[in-house]
Amino acid sequence: MRPVLSTLLSLSALAAASSRSLLADFDRFAPRNSAIQWQPCENDSTNATECGHFEVPLDYADQSAGKGSLAVAQYPATKQPRLGTLFLNPGGPGSSGVDFIVGSGATIMDTVHEQYDLVSWDPRGVGASYPRVVCFASASEEKAFWEGTLVEGLEARGNFTDPAKLKAFYAQLPKVDELLIQYGNKCMNSSLNMLQYVGSTATVRDMVALHDYLEGPDQALNYWGLSYGNIIGIYFVNMFPDRFGRVVIDGVLDPVYWANKPAYEASSKYL
Repeated sequence: MRPVLSTLLSLSALAAASSRSLLADFDRFAPRNSAIQWQPCENDSTNATECGHFEVPLDYADQSAGKGSLAVAQYPATKQPRLGTLFLNPGGPGSSGVDFIVGSGATIMDTVHEQYDLVSWDPRGVGASYPRVVCFASASEEKAFWEGTLVEGLEARGNFTDPAKLKAFYAQLPKVDELLIQYGNKCMNSSLNMLQYVGSTATVRDMVALHDYLEGPDQALNYWGLSYGNIIGIYFVNMFPDRFGRVVIDGVLDPVYWANKPAYEASSKYL
């Protein structure tokens, strides 16, 4: 996915995540439960997938910060010999890994010859995981915020061979950049100081913790990342160079630019 489109869609996904139901009785400071209670995933008519929650430290360097909870889905291997677990991230950032396994698990399973358990999760700030990210109080507030910008028009691509239309398109970029900055501030101010616990490095550490629970720390971690998910893969092999097994980087982005530049600069760079 192109970085500007990735940025715009991921922000919309984070906003949508705020309206999805989370654990109503979740207590951030209660002792962590180290076990996943698996049950059939909702909206899976095949009953091939299992879902649960996995609790993780909010801050791996400061246990006193409390805990988070990751919504997790798995599609167990159906053929022997089983080759282990394959972790997947569908991209975004902001896409639900749970929805990805439920909706696309059968296709991925066929690709890996049915010999891996497929596992994905809603990263922090996404879907049914905690910490949550809140940007808008309602869908109507979000719609009004983006009114008249290319956040909607970018998906319905115009005739960009027409110089006049291309000029009109580029003319919107400063306004969108300004809105992206405002959007970041809205999310920061509305998310109860939770954004400090959300990010790519936290997602990598969560994946390693989940792997250690499912396979054990002595087993290599296998990963397949699509679109933004390749950033997770690149971060993973650099943060844990002695932990990876088979890693597929599908749809490569620039990790150096991603790590060092604010998202609102991406539109001008890539368009």
